[in-house]
Amino acid sequence: MAEFDLKIISPEKELFDGKCESLVFDTPDGSYGIMAGHTPLTASVSEGEIKITFEGSRQSFIVKKGILHFENNSALIITG
Repeated sequence: MAEFDLKIISPEKELFDGKCESLVFDTPDGSYGIMAGHTPLTASVSEGEIKITFEGSRQSFIVKKGILHFENNSALIITG
């Protein structure tokens, strides 16, 4: 499966920095999913769970509100 770069940063620490296959997160408008090759996107991230798939396994993070930017197969999430 194709991968993209993902970095998730909270005020306390870096939660994730690596390649992933998929990303699912909540926004005020509903749930969004991203895979490699997704069109550029900037979105508000709602407080809740971010789910990622990488190296054939799944992991989730509980975050506060934040922002996501995806472009050129690279995603950055900064949470508050």
